[in-house]
Amino acid sequence: MPRAKAARAENPRLQKIVELALDMEEPINAAIHLLRALRLMGYGMGGRVPDEDGESVVAVALAASKRMEDLQATWDRLFRAARERRKSDRR
Repeated sequence: MPRAKAARAENPRLQKIVELALDMEEPINAAIHLLRALRLMGYGMGGRVPDEDGESVVAVALAASKRMEDLQATWDRLFRAARERRKSDRR
């Protein structure tokens, strides 16, 4: 059995976590892109409607973007930890 398959077979829990994290990547990135678009819309509204309305949209988008960035950073750490674990298992 190839080394990668052997490592997966030895640690099915780790493999399941990696699979779940991979499934999360696309929705996380999509949400980040949507929030960026919402923020741009808020900036655009600032010149056409009362400032408070555009500023409110921007404030909500910025707060949500920060939370998504935190989630993405956690997601990245999860992958680094899994990769390091695999490297240490191979030794």
